[in-house]
Amino acid sequence: RRQRSTFSKSQVKCLEDVFKTVHYVDAGLRMKLSRQLNLSEGTINIWFQNRR
Repeated sequence: RRQRSTFSKSQVKCLEDVFKTVHYVDAGLRMKLSRQLNLSEGTINIWFQNRR
């Protein structure tokens, strides 16, 4: 089994801010967030799925 990702407060704040405006991330935004937050694109995708 995979270990659960833990997010820092700043990462969660950034993801929540994006989620307020966009509930579905496209590839470009996912890539940008991935670089900005130092998380994999897959992790970001799953975070949005779980948040929805």
